[in-house]
Parts: sequence; C-alpha cells; structure tokens
Amino acid sequence: MEGTLIYPHQLFDQHPALAKGRKVYFIEEPLLYGKDKHWPLKHHARRQALIKEAGDRYLEVLLGEGYELEVISLGVELSTSREMLDQLPGGLEKVVLCKVVDDLLERRLEQWAEDKGVTLDWVDSPNFLTPEAWWRNYFQGKVKPFMAHFYKAQRKRLGILLDDEGEPAGGRWSFDEENRKKLPKDYQQPELPEQKPFDQSTKSWVARLFPDAWGTANGNQGLPRTHHEAEAWLEVFLQERFETFGDYEDAISSRFATQQHSVLTPMLNIGLLDPVKVVDRALEYGEAYQVPLNSVEGFVRQVIGWREFMRCMYELYGRKMRMENFWGFEHEMPRCFYTGRSGLPPVDNAVRRVLETGYAHHIERLMVFGVIFQLCHVKPTSVYQWFMELFVDAYDWVMVPNVYGMSQFADGGKFVTKPYVCGSNYIRKMSDYPKGGWCEIWDALFWDYIAANRSFYAEQPRLGMMVRQLDRMGEVKLEGHRKLAREYRERIHRGWECEEELF
Repeated sequence: MEGTLIYPHQLFDQHPALAKGRKVYFIEEPLLYGKDKHWPLKHHARRQALIKEAGDRYLEVLLGEGYELEVISLGVELSTSREMLDQLPGGLEKVVLCKVVDDLLERRLEQWAEDKGVTLDWVDSPNFLTPEAWWRNYFQGKVKPFMAHFYKAQRKRLGILLDDEGEPAGGRWSFDEENRKKLPKDYQQPELPEQKPFDQSTKSWVARLFPDAWGTANGNQGLPRTHHEAEAWLEVFLQERFETFGDYEDAISSRFATQQHSVLTPMLNIGLLDPVKVVDRALEYGEAYQVPLNSVEGFVRQVIGWREFMRCMYELYGRKMRMENFWGFEHEMPRCFYTGRSGLPPVDNAVRRVLETGYAHHIERLMVFGVIFQLCHVKPTSVYQWFMELFVDAYDWVMVPNVYGMSQFADGGKFVTKPYVCGSNYIRKMSDYPKGGWCEIWDALFWDYIAANRSFYAEQPRLGMMVRQLDRMGEVKLEGHRKLAREYRERIHRGWECEEELF
C-alpha cells in the first residue's frame, strides 16, 4: 500500500507527490507549529492562523478533486513527529512526499521509515526553483560559497536578464548600489490588498492551542489563504509598488512597515505561490510596463539569489551552523525586544509593527534587529528563537542561515565576508529617525563592540578603518562609550523596559 504525505508548508498548486488512487495523509506537524515537546516555540498568532486556514482551504480543494484524504490533526496528545507518523496505517509500504527542507523533521521521517520498513520516495519541492542535483554539484568543492557567484550562475542557468551574448542586461549583474535611496519626505505607502480577517473558527483554534502566542490573529486584515488570492496579491505588488521597489528597497521608515516591498514570503514559504511563476510574472510585467531595471533585477535577486542560496546554505551547513557562537555571547533575549520597550525608537517601532503583523522587511531584520542583538551580546540561539517566534514567514530553513550565518556572524563567516554591524549614522541615513538620545546609546554599544573585538577587525582589510576610527577617538571618549554600553546592557538583561523612547 502506498500513500502521499503532505505537510502544512507544502500547499502546492501542482503537487508532484499527488496521484489519483493514492490516499493523501495531511500531517499537522508539531515542529511546524512550535508544539513539539522537545523544540517548543511560541510562534506569532498570525502565522498559526495563516497555516491553519490555508491548509484547510487546500484540503477542501483536494477533496473536491476526488482525493481520498486523512488528516492527522495537531492536538495536546500528539506532540512529536514520531507520535504523528505512528498514526499512519500499518500496511503502508511506500510513502511519496516532497522534500520537507527541515533538517530535524527529515531525520525523524528517515528514522521512522527505517523502523517501520517503509520506503520514502522523496520528490524535489516546488517551493524552490533550483534542482537539488544542480545546486549540490555547483557547491561541491567550493571552500567559501558566495551568493553573488551563485546568483550569476542562476541567471545563466535560467537565462534571465541576459543580452544576446549571455552578458547581464544593463552591463551589471547587480544594481544593488542603486537600491539605497531614502524615502521622500512626502512619501505615502501604497495600501496592501484588502484581505478578509481570518475565520472565527481559525481564531478560536489559535486561541485554544496557542494561548501564549506572540501577536494576534484578530486584526481586520488577514493574509491570502488560497493560490488565487496569493496570485492576486502578487499582481497588486507589480501594479502599485514594483516600479520603485529597487529605489527604496533598503529604506527604513518610522511610519511605514511594508513601503514598496512585496510581502510575498508568508505565502511563498507555504506553497501558495510558486517561485518559478513569481519570477516569470515579474519579468513579464517588467518588460510589458518598462519597469526600471534596478527594480526588476533587485526583485529577481531576492527570489533566485538570496532565497535559493539560503536554502542551500541550510541544507549544506545548517546542522553545524546552529551549534556555533563565534562571538561567545551568552545572554538570553531581553524582554524589551519582545515588547518594543528598549528605548531605541528604530527598534521599538519595528517590534511593535511585528507584534501586530508578523512582518518586517529584510533591512529592518538585518540592520536594525540583527545589529542591536549583536551589540547587546544576545546569544545566537535566543536570536534564532526570537525570529522564529515573531515572524509570519518563519521556518527553520529560513532562519538558521539568516540568523547564524548572516545577521549574527555566529558561524564566523561561512558565506558572508563581514559581520553586519553599524552605528546610528547608518540608521539615520536610511530612515527618517531624528538624532536623539537613542543615538548615544546605539553608538556606545557599537564602539564597545568594536573595541571588544579589535583584534578581529584589525585583521580584516575591509574593516580596518573601524579600528583606525577607534584609535583616533581617544581613551576618555572611548571609555565613556564603553561605560554607557555596559550600563545599558546590564539594565536590559536584568529585565528593564523603557517607558518612553530616547528621542
């Protein structure tokens, strides 16, 4: 007897593991909901609602198409992958399923299959557009993987944005340098497409199973829960925000959360959008409406470059990466970074928006959250937990390389060339945040961090200027920075929360 296994992050329109006459088993996997008793997480309520309701809609479609279906439901009595898998019928000889792209879940599946004598027939996941055989061959023998090189190879492999000679359109592989404009003072954010609130039954389910979840699923604005809704969401992005996406891709705002961003990842990461179709449609629209090349290339780079590259880094190095702590930080995440009461306006505004929506764009994640967590000596496992718990698009394959490899440099630079840290000047340059008391705190933390890691920075050719700036500062000023930094860190790690922002 054969069966098809589908997990809640595999809601593919054309699911390659489906076959008429083969029963479908839909498993509400505890790991994916943070309910695994060995790996508990308090995921954002909006994330839980999206997965649940999108999954229910998907099952309705499968039933309508004539598939025999059994749901192994999440509940308090089943709290591990093994307990869920043991609910499958004993006569199964072969299970067909897409790659789950979750290291622990995959290992548990393999162990269960070995114990039960079941054959697992793995199929490449449509959630990614790069065949596993291709990327494993590409990275074989590479001492240090670089996203830029991978992205170039992807462009050539896919024939995207190339001229007749196979060279990059516009003469450059990346237009990243043109994508660093600040939002204009009179900027008004285009509204996201209106979405119905989550069903009351979904909200009740979230409240019952996840009473301690961060954020809320009770807002007036839901998220797309079907393929059609997700594709319509993509179209609105192309029509209303794509043209200047590139210009303001790195901008930070005190007033606006989504700006010109697509906000596709919540749907993309559970299979409601196909990355191949997303790229094809963006290229088609870009050509038809003469969207500036820096916007088209910048968007394409996020999908075929960064997203695919991070999946590869997770598969190749994730298990080792998540055990590493290059800087040796040992502090848990301070509560103020969960509540938006750190006293640092760029952090607090963004945290409060995340609590409401489960979303922040990539520069806020990297250069606001990622930087401040490093400067406050938060250990990588706590940073990983924070990102997993607060974001609606959070999955293990996303967060392990982005946290341990990129934002926290916890792996010592497996695939990035430098740590991502900055002083307050960068935040102000890319945003509308005014100078204020928060700058003094931020800069004190920054220079204390550079001083503490002086030997590392002195050995890096691209980063030596920071040490030279440190040397020109003078002992009195530096000691003032370091004293203020210590005092601030001590306060927040004792549980202090600021009642007013330090403008």
